[in-house]
Amino acid sequence: MQRFKNILCVTAPDSANVTALERATALADNNQARLTVVEVIDEIPSDIKSLDRTL
Repeated sequence: MQRFKNILCVTAPDSANVTALERATALADNNQARLTVVEVIDEIPSDIKSLDRTL
């Protein structure tokens, strides 16, 4: 069986993510893989400074 090397777990702030995170952690541990967790937000809060950059 082929092992995972990198696992990406994408979550949303308003959902119950405990089960998904537990499964991703166990899968990463069992495969000695790297786990990256990303939380996706709908929009950037207005109190954050502009992210617009000039190259």
